[in-house]
Amino acid sequence: MKNRLLSSMRRLIKLVDNTKRRCLEDFLDTDGSSKMCKERKLIVTRTWPIKAFISSDGDDNFLVYTLKASCPEKYLLLFESILNSKLTAFYLEVKYRLGEEGCPEIDPQHINTFPIPDLEDDYGTGGKIIETATLLRSLPPNSPTYEKVLNDVEDLIFTLYNLNYYDMKEIEQYTIEKRGDIPVAEEDIRKYCEEFIDTMHSFVKK
Repeated sequence: MKNRLLSSMRRLIKLVDNTKRRCLEDFLDTDGSSKMCKERKLIVTRTWPIKAFISSDGDDNFLVYTLKASCPEKYLLLFESILNSKLTAFYLEVKYRLGEEGCPEIDPQHINTFPIPDLEDDYGTGGKIIETATLLRSLPPNSPTYEKVLNDVEDLIFTLYNLNYYDMKEIEQYTIEKRGDIPVAEEDIRKYCEEFIDTMHSFVKK
């Protein structure tokens, strides 16, 4: 079981790496905290779990990035969404931190080289992420639609990386198990099986 899980995790990491035509450092510049203090920046925590946010402030307690002049400002929201996603949490933890639970800080090079699909080739999905993330920012966390919109952002990020429904479920299951071995609800298993059968209806007899 353990070997199968490791094999599955390696496969998912490889899928993300295979999308890499560019990386974050192609779009972002490392910025000193005293430089351009009023400009909006992408701020990333130096400790686990990783958290990214947009602000005009920043100090040595964070990794601070500004957009390169050739990039539109709305890319900040796209990169913030990607770095805060389940996919990124899975990728960074499994590829760099697994087996190193005592590692207190995030290596900036792991952020700088995080794989980014070619946005010129797939700006349709990137644009939808920006649009949906903008809507999410306008909603209070207790809004009845907040979770749905947040899940829409997550789904779009999986689409951006050409990952399918079952890849997404594997990563979500890893996240659930890591939180404390929370069992999957029977209803969720039933729905998962029904969707799988529907997908394979030409080959599987109900």
